[in-house]
Amino acid sequence: MDISLIENDGIFGKAEACSKELEDICNMLKKNHEEANDLLVRAIVNNNHLLMLNHPIYQDKISFYKNKYNH
Repeated sequence: MDISLIENDGIFGKAEACSKELEDICNMLKKNHEEANDLLVRAIVNNNHLLMLNHPIYQDKISFYKNKYNH
């Protein structure tokens, strides 16, 4: 067998392995991106809940519970 054919086979094998590894990395990045988006949405929702708690409508309730549990 010709040496150049053996080298080409080796290079082809390495290229296939790298291609598979890159595909796995891309899939992992897509999954992490989706999880990051989910966390961002949850953070925004939680932030909105906290902002609503600062609304004057809730100040009386918050003051009531603070006084109730602090004494």
